[in-house]
Amino acid sequence: MGCLTTKDDFNYVTSKELPLTFPNGYNAFYCMKYEVTQGQYVDFLNSLTRPQQENRCRVTTVGNYMSGTAGGHDTPQSRNTVQLVEDQDDLLPRVFATVTPDCACNWILWPDLAAFADWSGLRPMTELEFEKACRGPLKPVPNEYAWGTSVSTKISDLIGEDGSGSETYTTGNGHWSGNGGPSGPIRVGIFAVPDATREQAGASYWGILEMSGNVWERAISVGNATARKFTGLHGGGVLLADGMSSVTDWPQSSGVGYRGGIWQYAASYARLSSRLAATHLYSVVVSNSGGRAVRSAP
Repeated sequence: MGCLTTKDDFNYVTSKELPLTFPNGYNAFYCMKYEVTQGQYVDFLNSLTRPQQENRCRVTTVGNYMSGTAGGHDTPQSRNTVQLVEDQDDLLPRVFATVTPDCACNWILWPDLAAFADWSGLRPMTELEFEKACRGPLKPVPNEYAWGTSVSTKISDLIGEDGSGSETYTTGNGHWSGNGGPSGPIRVGIFAVPDATREQAGASYWGILEMSGNVWERAISVGNATARKFTGLHGGGVLLADGMSSVTDWPQSSGVGYRGGIWQYAASYARLSSRLAATHLYSVVVSNSGGRAVRSAP
């Protein structure tokens, strides 16, 4: 899968100190309630110039869909329906669309998410902010998930058009591997039905959804010297000409880990404090990578 595993630069013998400017979750911040959706990513792509689009989406053939294949794929892969629908000439921007706008967006790597956050005027979260966004001010619970308990039920028997808002499922408050669940991300907020408890909705202390399961959350690592230089600068809404984020304060892929678990991995990866993939680095586009962004409070 093109996955490399690096190591934290601290351990039981070697200690490191976080700079005072590193966002540690103590100061207030806003967080996207949902993971970046396919509809949001389409809006993002359709606002870019053609050179910028070429680095933020690998689809180059009309009718093809986002995937890990150069040029895209002729059928949706892992439940992603972001499709190239119009390409008039070599100068004009391409036009993208999706029929599942409320489904979490996958097939995006760190440079894609960083560009989206910059364009949105937001910023990446840190590992410590991820845990604060899940747990809030409460004390840790052994083996807890983002909803504050160790109880977890994998979604099963999803029926209906994903993204319609009227889908049904037999059980579930999270989406990870096993139990016949969908092979790809599902609609964001699907478990937050009327009268659901925090546990039933799969909600964090603050009501943030799908922080455990569905697609990876990307969080700036505490175990990387370069990443610890992150100070929390926000995106300015303007990307570089090649579609890359213009915020030089943000780390490269090697300083950004994976938290929260995914639809392909076991439930253990979705536990709130699990760092089983916190130092993973993918060198290829994968079907389980998504994310969301945050913004420091005034």
